[in-house]
Amino acid sequence: MKQVCAVARIVGLGLLLAGLTGCSIFSPTPTASFSVLDWEHTSFSLKADFEILGWEQSFYSSVGSYSLVRINYQIENTGSMNIRYYKVWFEVECVDGTTFREWTDGLLIERWAYATDSSYIDTNDKRAVSVTVSNYELSPPIGEEPSGVVRIDYRVTNTGAVDIDYYKVWFEVECVSGTTYRDWTKGALLGKGQSETESTFVETGIYSEVVSVSVDDYELTHHSIWD
Repeated sequence: MKQVCAVARIVGLGLLLAGLTGCSIFSPTPTASFSVLDWEHTSFSLKADFEILGWEQSFYSSVGSYSLVRINYQIENTGSMNIRYYKVWFEVECVDGTTFREWTDGLLIERWAYATDSSYIDTNDKRAVSVTVSNYELSPPIGEEPSGVVRIDYRVTNTGAVDIDYYKVWFEVECVSGTTYRDWTKGALLGKGQSETESTFVETGIYSEVVSVSVDDYELTHHSIWD
């Protein structure tokens, strides 16, 4: 009889603790299914094309000298972000094989827009024979950075016998290079047999090409003591 009472007290204590903590010591384990319905990859990239529209250099026969090389160029924003600032280097090759390199800069080239401008290079009184773009740098708007992002639409279904009070699910994004990106999202209050469709986002590298999105792992929590 004493043993029965002891067991009863232990069970009662367990119920009391469960009530105080909000956790059940008897309820079934929650279960769920997750499925990826659709996904879309968007790149916020910073890219541009520079084209030399023409160049000219004058020869002053009266003094036997060459002028600066005037370079007319065009920049086209081929990315998906505005270009706040750019810096471009031009290289001039002269008839004797020597080269001269100089840069110029500009501001605010909006997405899919282009602009034309001019720059000058001093060749130290040598005749130029060719002009090329040798390098350039692009800066995004302040507070923005180039990135890639995958929007994931998914469905979660409570397949268990108890409500799901909270869930956490991880998604894995695989790129053609073999690189993977992983991130998680969360949800709450999913009743027995209930389904819901949600969306989340996973950031990727700037120029990553995504080939697949999958559910990698998940956690479920059920706190109710009476079901």
